[in-house]
Amino acid sequence: PTTLQAKKLGFREIIDIATLGLPYFTSGLAVTKTYLSRNEETVRNFTKAYVEGISVGKKEKQFSMNVIGKYTKTDDKEALEDAYEYFIPKLFPRVPTASAGAVQAILDEVASDNPKAKEFKPEAFIDNRLVKELEDSGFIRKLYE
Repeated sequence: PTTLQAKKLGFREIIDIATLGLPYFTSGLAVTKTYLSRNEETVRNFTKAYVEGISVGKKEKQFSMNVIGKYTKTDDKEALEDAYEYFIPKLFPRVPTASAGAVQAILDEVASDNPKAKEFKPEAFIDNRLVKELEDSGFIRKLYE
């Protein structure tokens, strides 16, 4: 909601990073390999809930705007509409998989403070298996029918 407030104050948008196609995470799920191996069904169910939450966000605009308003402590309908239109379509994909490019961007950022991050390959941090299961089973498609 603060983006619209800034525009109303005369600030101009210099760049919209979301439109550049740069690989980066805006949100995601992370667990250790040990936790996943010991609690795979819990992680699977959480992943299902996360994917379903994205679908609710995309399908239930007013509900989503109410949630944004609750956590940003604003009831400015215009600001909430602006925030919804920016964040939900652009930053939350229907099939939320991790990409090597996005993980590499994080590793590069971390490496500025911790050079050991340069030693890691992005693929070591990625396991899209549970999201792929949801996609292959038709679960995600059915959420949008």
